[in-house]
Amino acid sequence: MRMRHGWCLLGLAAILGMGLSSCSETDTLLNWDQADRGGLGVPPDTVVSSSLVVANAEYLEPLTTGSSTYLLVGHLERDGLVEDATHVGADAYIKWDTSTLPDGEVVSAYLNFILHDLDEAGADVPEVFDLQLFRVTEAWEEDSLGLYLAPPALEEVGYVFGGEVDVTSINDTTDLAIDQLFQSPADARLDSLVTDWIDDPSSNHGLAIRMPVEPDQQGFLRFLSREGFPVGEAFTDTTGIWPQLFVEVEVGEGDVETDSLEAVADGYIIYGGTSDGKALTGSRHDDGLLLSSAYVQPLIFKVNLDSLLASDPERFPPGLAVHQATLTLTTVTGHEWSLPEEDEFTVSVFQTDYEWSEENPPPPGELTGPQVSVKTVSGTDTEVVFDIRDMVQLQTEGESLSVVIFPQTGSGLFRTILFEDRLSQTGPPEFQMIFTRPSDGRIDLESN
Repeated sequence: MRMRHGWCLLGLAAILGMGLSSCSETDTLLNWDQADRGGLGVPPDTVVSSSLVVANAEYLEPLTTGSSTYLLVGHLERDGLVEDATHVGADAYIKWDTSTLPDGEVVSAYLNFILHDLDEAGADVPEVFDLQLFRVTEAWEEDSLGLYLAPPALEEVGYVFGGEVDVTSINDTTDLAIDQLFQSPADARLDSLVTDWIDDPSSNHGLAIRMPVEPDQQGFLRFLSREGFPVGEAFTDTTGIWPQLFVEVEVGEGDVETDSLEAVADGYIIYGGTSDGKALTGSRHDDGLLLSSAYVQPLIFKVNLDSLLASDPERFPPGLAVHQATLTLTTVTGHEWSLPEEDEFTVSVFQTDYEWSEENPPPPGELTGPQVSVKTVSGTDTEVVFDIRDMVQLQTEGESLSVVIFPQTGSGLFRTILFEDRLSQTGPPEFQMIFTRPSDGRIDLESN
């Protein structure tokens, strides 16, 4: 019933606030820490501190990328997105069931994709893109693909050269069909690969699509996955699941049958690495800044509430009711990694009981915990206030928790924002808590 106290009291504040607003010549809304509260006796107490955040770090968290509505393929060449990284890439993985193909000789094969849009992440984007094809040599599942996890092994098959993927026709109202990619035998030996899968089904782990690492070809192509639906008049009468594998089989006496296979599994991985292909598994900057990047780099904060409560037992007795609690971060503008003024992305705020330190940030995959709030950040925000009331209420009751700020997946791929860290002289993270004590005459809603 703890949650009922907070929400009911905040609801009472809202009602009284509206009442004051309607009667006041200045339309001033009620402020919790400036007004007496009926039934509470004295005004709620307030703590504001820029020293209670005792640890903060950037960390790299695995993210499942299968079973989403699109596949991401791309490359970004920018220093500093993660520590020591020189590029960030995204590869798509796709599998088809070839057991339904007719008996005969495979004479040709190609792929059909639906291109949804292009996310350039600030890079100079060419009009056309080349793609690289790999044979996957290890088993994988949709939910096993994620950030910084060891991907299945690949074996190069071939390239699409000469601008097969033309992005000049992309617009906001319709998707774009990309037909006959990796047409065999001209561009890649997909015919031989499909034959191998038919002869030995256990070897069929599908394909991986990658963008070659070239400085003049950067950006991220977003194709529809098998869970997605194409948009636009050109697709109103089409059926099927993309990406599709088309196979031409000579079934005898010169007759050729063309079969279209729908993907049975697909997903993508996102990874940071160095120019020699070494993957990165974690990082923390020591430059006084906190870099958060969608998909790549969430943030984590430790608030030392135990020391505050122990410092003044009379002011902070057991049974505190936390009415508001926030963590305010100061943004850094004018930097290469600052969020542009015209951009925004949404972050989820989680709580976790994982024990960690700045010297030893959490390893990938270890953090768990419920979401406590959601916040949309704009490039014009000089400060961002995150709601952590639920977490702080639990901390006053003895739980050890940390704040995790995790960019949501639909918030703009690879957009970044910079915050001041706790050692900053100009805008360290600020913690604020508004609370009442049981001895102040707190209303017991459970008994009413």
